[in-house]
Amino acid sequence: MLKHSLAYGTGNMLTALIPFLLLPFLTTNLEPSELGTVAFIESLILLISPLVIFGIDGSYSTFHHKLSINERASQSVALLQIVILISLMLIPIMGGIAYFELLPITIDGIWIFCLIFLFLSMAINALLLSQLQMNDCSNQYAVLKVCISLIAAVITVLAVLNMGKDATSRLLGIYSAPIIVSVVSIFIMYKRGIFNHDYYRTDMFKKGLYFGFGMVLHSWSAIVFFASDRFIIGYLGDVEILGKYSVAVQVGMVMAVIQNTFSQVWTPYSFRLFANNKFEEFTKMSHISIVILFLMCIGVMLLIPLLYRFFIDIRYHDMSAVTYWVVATYFFLGLYKIYVVKLFYFEKVKLLAKITTFTALFNVLLTIALIEAMGVIGAAIATFFSSIIFCALVYFFTKNICSKNLLLK
Repeated sequence: MLKHSLAYGTGNMLTALIPFLLLPFLTTNLEPSELGTVAFIESLILLISPLVIFGIDGSYSTFHHKLSINERASQSVALLQIVILISLMLIPIMGGIAYFELLPITIDGIWIFCLIFLFLSMAINALLLSQLQMNDCSNQYAVLKVCISLIAAVITVLAVLNMGKDATSRLLGIYSAPIIVSVVSIFIMYKRGIFNHDYYRTDMFKKGLYFGFGMVLHSWSAIVFFASDRFIIGYLGDVEILGKYSVAVQVGMVMAVIQNTFSQVWTPYSFRLFANNKFEEFTKMSHISIVILFLMCIGVMLLIPLLYRFFIDIRYHDMSAVTYWVVATYFFLGLYKIYVVKLFYFEKVKLLAKITTFTALFNVLLTIALIEAMGVIGAAIATFFSSIIFCALVYFFTKNICSKNLLLK
């Protein structure tokens, strides 16, 4: 575990560090209103992308230890066919949104339409990353993730310096990087042999659809849960406030990197424990993980004043309180990830979807109420309290699902 933890940790740290180091450049060269436009598009990406990705990374991970090598290849082909089909269905929808200017921001419609290509590229990259993760190729996984972040940053800097200090320069980097890397991902999967037509099976396509429906509802609800605050602020507030809020959230993403690194190691490790019926070891390691995540959360909170002092332009400092709530929220997301692996492994995605959907709807309503009552910081507070409920529900239901008698059936 230590070897993979170091690889994932280094990769995630660099992946998050690159856009974080970009913040001084962006907050100096772009107005809060421009960053607000970027933040709204990023929220739109987060909200819609799960519908296209369709949980194919989770599908592959869940069935990895249950399928033969040839069956995994067949599954990969089927999953790619599903996301291509969904992307084609999305064309008239995105075209309509762009043509009728249905968004509360001013931006050329081509950026909305091109989201289709971005979503498809994200799905391709997600599938390869899942394959690398489940095959313990942690170094390759880390390199691929870092490349996406690095390419996005380089293109952004070049665009801002040469094309103009506006939102589209940043969006060019956000859009281009996944698309460029997806070409490499297709080549890598081709070299791994997954496009061999002899491996195609209709039953894998049906299984991907069946499992994907539960996964997409869970994934989409989870994104609504953690990204709806910026979307709601975009409609209820002004773009400048959204820009400042989004910077505060990005600073708090330091904790997101930590819990995400933990999850990338914890998921395959837990699946192996379940496959070998080592449930007591899982319980022991989960308790240790809670303590580690808590200590890391405290450490990140102590660093927040320094991060703002040295990295963030003073125009954005009035939103620093939001960052503390974001860090606390991602701590509870880390706790959620300790136990949610049970629902994935034992294919209880419908139950997970119900939990996530309920919590997401609750969070949206609470976010609207607290923004009206407390201002923009109410969005961060609402997400924090909703994350506690989310974590508690997952713990309660996984405790029942993984009782000894049920697992032995």
